[in-house]
Order: sequence, then structure tokens, then C-alpha cells
Amino acid sequence: MAPAPPESLERELARMVGSANVLGGSQAAVYAVDGMRPPLAVRPGTLEELSAVVKLLGESGSAVIPRGSGTWSEVGLPPARYDVALLTERLSEIVEYEPDDLTAGVQAGVRFSALQEELRAHRQWLALDPPGARTATVGGVFAGARVGPRRVSTGAPRDRVLGMTAVLADGTVAKTGGRVVKNVSGYDLHRLYTGSCGSLAVLARIHVRLLALPEKRRTLLAVVASASEAGELLAVLRAANLEPCALELLDGSAIRATAARDSSLPWRASVSVDSWTVAALFEGDLELVEEHSRRAQELVAGRRPIALDGPASDEFWEAVSDLSAPRGSALAPDGRGHLMAQVCVLPDQVAGLAERWKSGLFEDRLAVHLHAHAASGHLYVRVAGASLEALAASWTQALEDLEERQVEATAQLLDVPTALKTRIPLWHGSSGPLPLMRSLKQSFDPRGVLSPGRMEFER
Repeated sequence: MAPAPPESLERELARMVGSANVLGGSQAAVYAVDGMRPPLAVRPGTLEELSAVVKLLGESGSAVIPRGSGTWSEVGLPPARYDVALLTERLSEIVEYEPDDLTAGVQAGVRFSALQEELRAHRQWLALDPPGARTATVGGVFAGARVGPRRVSTGAPRDRVLGMTAVLADGTVAKTGGRVVKNVSGYDLHRLYTGSCGSLAVLARIHVRLLALPEKRRTLLAVVASASEAGELLAVLRAANLEPCALELLDGSAIRATAARDSSLPWRASVSVDSWTVAALFEGDLELVEEHSRRAQELVAGRRPIALDGPASDEFWEAVSDLSAPRGSALAPDGRGHLMAQVCVLPDQVAGLAERWKSGLFEDRLAVHLHAHAASGHLYVRVAGASLEALAASWTQALEDLEERQVEATAQLLDVPTALKTRIPLWHGSSGPLPLMRSLKQSFDPRGVLSPGRMEFER
């Protein structure tokens, strides 16, 4: 079906949400994805408006991309079509909050950082630490399902969801799950929506389970000479049953990059680019944190560990999480650019893979930055300052290395120049469920109007 002409669509949308909330021309163009500019952008302010808008756009055959703050808007393939940017910025209320029940109902356009600030006033938090948390919306966090360093202790976004209200491609308002822990029933469709990147439904409201803020947070860091030595240290910490909430492995470039976020910790800027840093986070009950961090310090005493408490610890981990956030423009005007990939392996394989890729896999002239959530096996590699050809060759070489060494891994390119997105695989090792995913897409969005062409199963 050919989409309706922008002029007639604009009039209908203005009737639904008000002319001030329908943008065209240069105002809509700022919501471009991979260089594709939508003719229109619309800002519904209620669930009823959102439903009516999606129904109209579906019936008209217009391709829609939901968008919050745009933190992860360019992750994925270039859209096959893009007629309307569906903005959630007016859906920005915390509609329900029950501190005694440790639950909240939040509209998709609420800023993640604003929600956390509100919860902190009650000594609570939504136990997630996604990349780009300062600017991301709650809807974006769950639609993208990005994880941070605490993945092993707090779980993924889907683990924090009690229920969702979503709008399907035909405008139907679909509710799944419940509002409180004891009332969650039915199919876990909210787990399906989480991570679907707006390709199955438009998230309108998310009901989440909360946690009490930890009494104490402490971070220990040890700088070592090589990735193999870092691997040995990680193994010691894992075997000690100390239950760190996060374990991070950072090369010298990554640890120095975190220094840009906090000038009060100048030691990070002085770390050698050839060194590696192991960071362990302990948080929770005051006495338990004191005990576990003391034992960890004893285990790494020969490496003169650095301890961070309070705001210094919080700032460090936010900076670490943001190392895996997309930078936005992956291609500079001179034709040189960068790519950033997430590779998931077994936790005990992280250090060996990092050492091999850092020391010998990529060409010497490429700047390679590595860090890993070592407790959950999420390795991030960023190759910077290279031509398109060199970037493509580096990623091809990395995938060939995984296959030759028979490393069981899944991988995804999160940040890559648009010109390369159809030339190299953005995903690796996840082909098994593709037929099922295509079937789900056909069932939920038979007209193919929600984020068309952006997911692996649509390639």
C-alpha cells in the first residue's frame, strides 16, 4: 500500500493531536535515521491520541519509527521506509508510584534519569544502568533492552517489567502483565516487546518493579600489565564467592576515556594505554559490603588497589556504562569513522578474547578500544579513526576469528557508518530464531509499518 500524501496526512494528524504537535520540513528532518528524513513528525500526548495516530498511520500505509530521546535510534539496519517519526516526548508522566509496593507505572517518554531522581527521594531505584542513562527515555531503555555493567546482579530490562501497555500496528491498545508483583498473569508479551526496538508495537506505559537503594557502594580497581594477568585476577575474584555486583575489564584507552567524565579522579588519565584495569563493584547491606570489599582487597593487595566510595563510585560506573553508548555520528566528514560492537561470550573467555583482539587481530594503524562486563560476558570493541574499507575488514576479521576458534558467541554492531550497514553483517550467531521472528513480525505488523526493515530478520 502506498502511503497517504504528506499534506492530507498532516491535516488528519493535526485534527487528532493539534497542529502544534505535528512537525514538517526541517523540524521533522532532525529526526532522520541513517540519513533518511521523515516528511512528518507527530507528538501524541495521551494514550488515546497515540492509539488514534498509530491506527491512522497503519491504515494509510505510512512507515512509522517510534522515538524517545534518540539515544539508540541508529542501532540496526537503515529503515526500508520512513514517513513519520512518532515522538513520545509528551508521554512524560509517572502515572503510578507505590513506594510501599516497590512498583511504578511510567509513560514511555519519561526521562530515565528523571525517574531515578524521583525514586531516590524515597530511597529506591529502578535497578538498571543502561548506556546513555542521562539522556535516554524509559521507553527507549526497554525498547532497546541495552544492559550495563550490573547485568549479572540486577538482570536485564525485561527482568524489571511487571506489565506494559502498548499500541499495536492497527491502533489496538494491548495490556500485558500486571501492576504489582502478586498480580502478574497471562502471557509475558512484555518480554517480547522488550528489545523489539519498536518493530512489534509502540510502548506507551511500563510498569516496573523497584528495589531499595543499597546502603553502601564501594568500587575496587586494580591496574595490571596485561589482559592475561587481568584474566587471572578476574578468575580469583569469581572463585572467592564475594558476589560483586559488577566486574569490569578495561584496556588503557577505555579507563582513560572514563576520566573525561570526572576530573576529580585524575589517576585515570595517567594510566598507561598499554595497561588493563579490573574493577569490582560491591553494593548492598553496609556490613556485607565492608566484609566483601575487605576480602577482595586482601586478594589483590599486591596490585595496590584503589577504592572508590559514594559519588566517586557512582560516577565511575556511569562513565563505564556510557562507554558502550553509540556516539551518534559514526562517520566523519573526511570519510574516516568508527564502529562499536557487542560480543557475548562465556565470562571466562572474555580476557583471552580481549587480549587476542587487542594485541594482534586488527591492523596496527587502527585504534582499538576494549572493555567488558566480565561477569556477564559482554565484550565491547570500538575500532576508531579508520576508512570504511578498513572498518569493514576489521569486523570481517573479527567474525572469522570467532568461527576459526569455534568460540560460541553472538555479536551485534551497535555503532557503524550507514554506508557499511548493508555491506557487512550487523549480527552474528543469532540466525536460529529468525524464522520465528519473521512470523511474529507478520502477526503483529502484517502491513509492515512499524520500523520497517530495521531488524535482522527483515534483511
